[in-house]
Amino acid sequence: MSYIEYCVSSLLQSTSINRKLMREFDAKIAGCYPIIAVDIHDSRLELAKELGATHTINSKNEDTAEKIKEITGKGAHYSLETTGVPEVTLAAIRCLRVKGECATVAVGKRDLTQRYQ
Repeated sequence: MSYIEYCVSSLLQSTSINRKLMREFDAKIAGCYPIIAVDIHDSRLELAKELGATHTINSKNEDTAEKIKEITGKGAHYSLETTGVPEVTLAAIRCLRVKGECATVAVGKRDLTQRYQ
């Protein structure tokens, strides 16, 4: 991989924190750059940095998709969403560049809809 943007878009659940952080560590080993961790808890973002995230975003304070596009230029090539929360899934899709790919690991009970203005 010469240049891969790896966007991790997730609000960590206490039950999935170890699996999510291991994916970030795996991305670092694979040579991915940038590795962007998104969460609403600063302590988890600090841990993600320690494990290899090159950038962190607190989604309570910033527009995730816009910040990721600012970091990457055109948007991420890949995003990984692990919460099943529709708003988070939409942010994981919105942060992508053209032909970007989003993988979702969880599905919630609420509908996932995008409203166009």
